[in-house]
Amino acid sequence: MFEIDLKIQKVITGVLKTNLALQEGEKFLIATDYPSTLDLKYKEPEILQRMFARNFLARFIEKIAKDKFPGVKTDFITYPCPWMHYPENLENLCSIIKDYDVCYVLSEFSIWTIFSSQEAKLLKKTRVAFSPGCDETIFRPHGPLDINSSKLEKDVMKTYAKINKGKQVKIWNHMGTNLEIDLTGNKYDCIYESGIVNYPGKKSNLPAGEVLILNPKISGTYVVPAGWIEGLKSNLVIEIKNSETTKIYQQGDDTWLKSNYFLVKYPNKITFISVGHNYQANNPFLIIEMIKMHGLVSIKINNRGLRELDSLNTKVFSGHFPSPNVYLELDGEEIFRNGQFML
Repeated sequence: MFEIDLKIQKVITGVLKTNLALQEGEKFLIATDYPSTLDLKYKEPEILQRMFARNFLARFIEKIAKDKFPGVKTDFITYPCPWMHYPENLENLCSIIKDYDVCYVLSEFSIWTIFSSQEAKLLKKTRVAFSPGCDETIFRPHGPLDINSSKLEKDVMKTYAKINKGKQVKIWNHMGTNLEIDLTGNKYDCIYESGIVNYPGKKSNLPAGEVLILNPKISGTYVVPAGWIEGLKSNLVIEIKNSETTKIYQQGDDTWLKSNYFLVKYPNKITFISVGHNYQANNPFLIIEMIKMHGLVSIKINNRGLRELDSLNTKVFSGHFPSPNVYLELDGEEIFRNGQFML
């Protein structure tokens, strides 16, 4: 039995109005992935339960959209779960979405990249929001979507603008993290997520509030404290040089690392580093919310030779539990001081 907490209705209505910017006369599509008959037989019950709960959540959002925005034509579809992030073969879904002004995807796995593919040319007018791996808690009162989205957008754009003009980023904290990012002569890309999809072709994850440097030229040490990742009983230390991991070890009980042996067996590349700006995000157990936490720095490791098979194996490392306390300087100017935004 799946029950939806009715307290989230007000926040959902705000998301539809502000984040998705629904307008009279528009066509709005809600999409969610579902397991096949074979999936029901072979996939882990915990994952299936999450998916079914999300399916009901998507239907609940459809009902709210129809009730609160009667002038918007709202539709609901499901698509087969691809069982991997960033799948390549969802042309049928693209052909459906292209006929809508706005689309909201609530899924187990991210399908962000289909909107960066050749098929995405069909979707150039569609505004899209994604909540991969979400559950109804992201809509809770005082949660990551119950936020002043305009202020959040201004904050992330300030950091984004500074990075695009900067030469060097330094990040550190008292737990041992100490990183430097060289922004000169480097083929990096800086992007931000404000959570407001208010013009044709715009897309964002929800919750939002994140600035990312893609393909950073990064060196230093990144420490994930014990307890931050499930089963991590001692600090995880990741040493990095020229965007490659040179050493990964634990400062004590290394049971977790032994169960993730491919992190040390294969050469690994840092594909992005991000800093969260969402001051309402505070759930460290939901990745899509965790990485948006205000003042929290995350890195993404690409395991060469292995493809990410499911959401449980996504290697996004975020440190500084139980509260973000990072220091971040850009060309000597403080952006974050002990986890507090300074701009």
